Amino acid sequence: MAKVIIDAGHSGQIEPGAVGPAGTKEADITLRVAVMLAEEVAALGIKALMTRTSDIDNDALTWRANLANENNADAFISIHCNSATNPMAEGYEIWTSPGQTEGDHLADLVFEEISVAFPDLYPRTDMSDGDVDKEACFTVITATNCPAILVELEFINNPDREQLLLNPGFQRMYAKAMAKGINRFLNDRED
Repeated sequence: MAKVIIDAGHSGQIEPGAVGPAGTKEADITLRVAVMLAEEVAALGIKALMTRTSDIDNDALTWRANLANENNADAFISIHCNSATNPMAEGYEIWTSPGQTEGDHLADLVFEEISVAFPDLYPRTDMSDGDVDKEACFTVITATNCPAILVELEFINNPDREQLLLNPGFQRMYAKAMAKGINRFLNDRED
């Protein structure tokens, strides 16, 4: 059975991540979506291991990556909410480690499923290397041995997007889209 590590970005009171204008904490949104994603991938016959299942004060990034490595995971997905100084910023994006890796293929498939599920959301891409993902040396994706991506769902600092992020239906649709992309990636690896 394929194994996927689902990382609900940030955690607890020490590192809640970005906070929206209405007080919504990134860590709360990421946990809700991560739990839904775990349910969705389990329904597809994929074993989901989560870096956290509650609001704990543990944001050790290397520990999150090591969980994937110790369990010989087939994929790693870290879920986040974006933030910017511009209160009207919007859109979703996916990050991978620099260079061409299997993470790029995972990012492409997850991105494609998100764009199908949310045709009205703004896709934020970097096509400079021929694919949709943006690249950075984020510990949770560079320290993993398996294909790894970091998904920024939307901009929590935008009041309208904050309300969207709080919507359970939106959260579930996101979880379903990411699960479809992960499943497609795992099926491609088996072929």
